[in-house]
Amino acid sequence: MKGNYLVLGASSGLGKNVSENLLSEGFSVVGIGRSAQKLQAISSQQKTNSFHTESFNVDNFDDCLEFLTAIAKKFGPFEGIFNSLGQERFKALKMIKNKDIELAFNPIIFSTLAILKLSFKKEFLKERGSIVVMSSVSSQSGKSGMALYASARGALESLVKNAAHELASQGKRINAVRAGAVETEMHERLTSNLSGSQLQDYESNHLLGFGKPEDITHVVRFLLDEKSSWITGSTINVDGGFLA
Repeated sequence: MKGNYLVLGASSGLGKNVSENLLSEGFSVVGIGRSAQKLQAISSQQKTNSFHTESFNVDNFDDCLEFLTAIAKKFGPFEGIFNSLGQERFKALKMIKNKDIELAFNPIIFSTLAILKLSFKKEFLKERGSIVVMSSVSSQSGKSGMALYASARGALESLVKNAAHELASQGKRINAVRAGAVETEMHERLTSNLSGSQLQDYESNHLLGFGKPEDITHVVRFLLDEKSSWITGSTINVDGGFLA
């Protein structure tokens, strides 16, 4: 077996795509997601026994830390970690409630903080290991209804910059990928109510059109690999020119 990776958000979207890519190249993957049913469906499609799954819903830091500690004891240590957790939480500021704030921030921020805390232990993240987290162009561009989601991703990007300074003492790295609109299940949900002209306008804001999951996966794989060993604390735009 080439190596062992931990993927959070593996039950759908980009996490699923990265997991399948790693498995296809002979790596072992521990996939974490909210839906045990979706994880099992992905596992049943694999021609390898190298995909291990655990369902978990992140709603507080301590429970997440305990869960990941147990995962590391069972499957670790890991060569690299990819975190794509998060829920779309798009709502006008005048309509937000406490639950909306929790759902926007808790999964991605608590899970990333728990990963970082454990990553100083060689039993969790191997020497020269790499962490990659998913961000969004919304952190850099304002739009009505996006304040919660965008601010959570902005907080994540700030965390990446600061965490890189502490991880560097052990030769470990963390980076983020700032994605534009990628054709995943979440994208389909978000665009389902748009008219044809609205969808066309949205796509035209991306100079190269909407992205495919593979467009993100290739960059995530590069950042997880030793080929990117001189990159840390960075957020890389993979957005089809949206922010150009």
